Amino acid sequence: VLRLVTLSTVPDNLFYDASVRSMAMSLHNFLYGAFDPSAATAIDKPPIDLWLQVIAVKLFGFNSVVLKLPEAIAGTLAIPMLYELVRRVAGPLAALCGAITLALLPTSVITARSDTMDSLMMLLLLVVAWLLLRSAQQRDTRCLLAAAVVLGIGFNVKLFEALVPVPAFLLFVWLCWRGERLGVRIRRLAAAGALFVAVALSWMVFVGLTPSHDRPWAIGSTNGSVWNSVFVFDGWDRIAKPPAPKSFS
Repeated sequence: VLRLVTLSTVPDNLFYDASVRSMAMSLHNFLYGAFDPSAATAIDKPPIDLWLQVIAVKLFGFNSVVLKLPEAIAGTLAIPMLYELVRRVAGPLAALCGAITLALLPTSVITARSDTMDSLMMLLLLVVAWLLLRSAQQRDTRCLLAAAVVLGIGFNVKLFEALVPVPAFLLFVWLCWRGERLGVRIRRLAAAGALFVAVALSWMVFVGLTPSHDRPWAIGSTNGSVWNSVFVFDGWDRIAKPPAPKSFS
């Protein structure tokens, strides 16, 4: 209820909403994350999250509520996902406390009621954690590989922000598989890492292989390349360059 009620009163994100409208106009715009109807420019990151919004507006029409519906649903689904994750390691009482906390946490509620990517990223990271836990409990390499795939999708949703918990994930996997031989653990992690990289870079490879005259200019890049937009504008520059001073005049 907190995430779905009166969504129409929440201010829109005009940048991403304009992209959703443009992407809904053609398959070409959809695939390349076009920002404008003519596909002269594209958003500065993979459009995986926006694809869900495009599907929603195609089904239910373009309006403020529908634009926020995928994120609201993702934020809602994260609650039972967290419950199931915590229940497996700490029991139902701790799981219920965690789920209630997430359900009522103001930051989580506000984020899920916007049309940004964060709630979907959170849901995907919880799925990754659940799959890693299941792989450790059942000694199932398939769950480890599935976690790598989901993490790769998460990277395509929110780029480097989705990688913040990766050191903890790696440590967890390494410790939980400590009964295995060192070579076996390294090979499994290497296979999972390779699968993650393949999924994480799949859309960028697709766009990069497209001739420059057939693809939109990536917003934020210095040369129109999606690689420059992702790894420089949305990557290194976010760390190396200080934020521009704000004017209060």
